Amino acid sequence: MHSARSPTTVPVPRRSPLFLSIFNSFGPGGAQTRFVQLANFFSGQLRHIIVSRDGTLSSLDRLTPQVEASAYPWRLGSSYLQVHRSVRAALLTLCPQRLLTHNWGTIDWAIANTLHRIPHIHFEDGFGADEADGPKSRRNLARRLVLGHSEVVVPSLTLRHMAQARWGIAPHRLHFIPNGIDCSRFAPGERADGALDRERSQFIVGTVAALRPEKNVARLIAAFATLRRSLACNLVIVGDGPERPKLRSLAAELGVSEHVEFVGHVTDAAPYYRKFDAFALASDTEQMPYTVLEAMASGCCVVATDVGDVRAVVSAENDPFIVGRDPGQLASACAALLANRDLRGKIGLANAQKARADFDQRQMFRRYAQLFGIAEDEPLPE
Repeated sequence: MHSARSPTTVPVPRRSPLFLSIFNSFGPGGAQTRFVQLANFFSGQLRHIIVSRDGTLSSLDRLTPQVEASAYPWRLGSSYLQVHRSVRAALLTLCPQRLLTHNWGTIDWAIANTLHRIPHIHFEDGFGADEADGPKSRRNLARRLVLGHSEVVVPSLTLRHMAQARWGIAPHRLHFIPNGIDCSRFAPGERADGALDRERSQFIVGTVAALRPEKNVARLIAAFATLRRSLACNLVIVGDGPERPKLRSLAAELGVSEHVEFVGHVTDAAPYYRKFDAFALASDTEQMPYTVLEAMASGCCVVATDVGDVRAVVSAENDPFIVGRDPGQLASACAALLANRDLRGKIGLANAQKARADFDQRQMFRRYAQLFGIAEDEPLPE
């Protein structure tokens, strides 16, 4: 067995079922986070080969040593015909028991698989910047034509409706499985008694996000600049990505660079959530973001744009702070929360309770055990 950190063209030995998982990128992201959770939990019961279309494989480092996983160095061809041929060759070489494709960018593997009919699961987690205002009709048609014999997994009610109405996925092939998190790792800690307020003079608005265009952290910085005029506060941005230089320039342009901290990529964001007085999400498009679940479990109140299932995910007490896309609305929502410690505590407690009740990862593991057709040999983690 080759190390999970070393690409190989040779499949791992045939013992437990071999799953071939295709990603646009195997860097930070929601789909990658879920894959790591499942691979770690089902270690010993499944083997994995991972294809990253852009060559990024940083999420391999999050797999435990018990996970049998290898990277396959597939290269994107320069034409559709080359891509199709290389995908077919990879499927014939690797001979997986299951093919798992993640989001639109991997649909070429699903197309090639229509000739091989390897049991296929397609995951749709949301849309990139090019579909921030809604999926393109051509892509809807392609999904309808290609995914008819596949199992399709979606984490949000919004996507479930779309899969039924626009992609024509039969009910028995459509699986609505909400994302889950380790609620014990994202625990409120000292937040409930307001200790953070007594220890410092400035509030912290925080976000955890990949710095990509669709996350629109620029909108959050603009909202923060408005908020800063009336309230002593700082903005903490956890995460990295191609938008970082532009976002730094925007903070300087708006005169708030001294109060905006770019933390960069971290392997464990849990300690940061506990420092936030409010968690903010300013995305153009989301479905069921892990960061909102993690913030809730950490006892954070959430200020967010009304995208995907965000409003349905947060507690009823948090609902008034899910707002439109105007930076002024985000600023006003943050101001209202920061001005009222009791309200923040009430919302944070309600969010933590809902996260534990509805989004604990044990529920997700049970659903995927059924989908993958494997037994749970050990009790689910407490």
